[in-house]
Amino acid sequence: MQIVRHSLRFVLSCVVLVTSANVAAAQTPSGARLLVLLRNASALAFVDPASGMVLGRVPVGRDPHEVAVTPDGSMAFVASPGEGISVIDGVAAGPPKFKTTAIPVPGKTPEGLDLSPDGRELWTVTRGDGGVSIIDTASRKVIQSFSLKLTDANRVKFRPRLHQLGGTEISRRSRR
Repeated sequence: MQIVRHSLRFVLSCVVLVTSANVAAAQTPSGARLLVLLRNASALAFVDPASGMVLGRVPVGRDPHEVAVTPDGSMAFVASPGEGISVIDGVAAGPPKFKTTAIPVPGKTPEGLDLSPDGRELWTVTRGDGGVSIIDTASRKVIQSFSLKLTDANRVKFRPRLHQLGGTEISRRSRR
């Protein structure tokens, strides 16, 4: 009896997973793109999620580590530990309209990044020295930098009213 219940539970789980996958695929907008970092090629690939076809590539800094895209889909930011932040314009327009520029950030190796929910700030963290830089996305300039004095601050993630850096949470008030 126990085997029958486990088998039935497994079959129902599979049906739910397949149904969820089909619904998610059906809801993917026609212009959607999957952005894939190609670390060995130092590039960002744009992939059609439905077909898996690579629509285009754009060169970025050496050894790209993380990517973030503005809420409107117009710009992508790529952290490259050896070279700073690459900015890719024209993401929504698609290839061949990409334009890439670089933003140098203070610190040893910029590795983690995340955009504020409104897309106005890009926060970056540097591994090795625990540095944090805040970039104004409109001007593409570092507007503030500070140190957490951590040796392994390599991730940043926005959460409502709180920013989390490498496991350390800081509020907006604590950085002023």
